[in-house]
Amino acid sequence: MNLEALNLAEQKLLSQVGSVTGLMEEKSLQLEQNGTFAEYGKIYEAYVDLIESETEGLEALKRSLFLLWYEQAEPSCFTGVSGLSKTASQKVFSSLERRIETGALDLELQWMLPFYNGITEWVFEPRANLPNLHRFLATVNREIWLQELKGENFLERGQMGYYWTSVSQSNPVRFHTNAS
Repeated sequence: MNLEALNLAEQKLLSQVGSVTGLMEEKSLQLEQNGTFAEYGKIYEAYVDLIESETEGLEALKRSLFLLWYEQAEPSCFTGVSGLSKTASQKVFSSLERRIETGALDLELQWMLPFYNGITEWVFEPRANLPNLHRFLATVNREIWLQELKGENFLERGQMGYYWTSVSQSNPVRFHTNAS
């Protein structure tokens, strides 16, 4: 699958997530039973498979890293993301570590990382085998996302795009967007 196909698959899953009702536990059970969690796991692994792609690798890394983080940051009954592959997650961290080491992070990923870490530091902290990531997070401006986030840059980018668009729309004055 390519990024465009994965975006469409995510849109379909987000519709399923939005259609479940009840208490959190009931929603989680529905998402498990209707296969949403399993399908999100497949999408995650497809992103991870694209990480080494010359043309789609950086974007695939951003989306897979987002899903890895989002699984920890928000309840699965609201995201549809649960039970992501630990093996695939290790590939995400290895790719991220290599990109930091070689200076191959773009500005967007440079501000995403401290944002994610500021909300759920436990996603990155326990991994001692990521010295470049830990060094980066220790020295980076933790609020760079406030200066760099542009919601219009996140259209058609899966659940990551929906998330960042909603963050930018939460304060339209700060992010120079129109609230709709």
